[in-house]
Amino acid sequence: FLEMTHREQINHFEDYRPVADTIALIYENYNGPGPGNDSSFLLFFGFNWQKSQWNRSVVTNMLPVIIHKKGEVGLQGEVDEQAIAALLWDYIKQAQESWQRCNPRITQEGDRVETLQEAQVHADTQALQHSMKVRRNSRKLT
Repeated sequence: FLEMTHREQINHFEDYRPVADTIALIYENYNGPGPGNDSSFLLFFGFNWQKSQWNRSVVTNMLPVIIHKKGEVGLQGEVDEQAIAALLWDYIKQAQESWQRCNPRITQEGDRVETLQEAQVHADTQALQHSMKVRRNSRKLT
């Protein structure tokens, strides 16, 4: 998955450039070409990305590559395609969350969109809070 999306880690999609919303929407309405050639593994992270035809096609494109390379990645024996697809959808979810963290949002006042710097500060704050929460919860278990 990381090789096909040109990433080093699953949670580092901050600077990833997904397919444009308009292209995915045109494909969704069966009026345009789908993922192919340079866009075979290019994900869509826009509205309703979980159900998009574009991402379903990308997963379909990824499956043969993963099945072909399953020995290289440590998958032993027969693995059902549906299980691999489910794993891919989990990776896509993690990637989308990573990408979304650093994208500007509408401010709480609702009057403007955050700047990239404000979005980064927000993402860093959330990461720190999550880290502290995990640390606190892990102490409860011991």
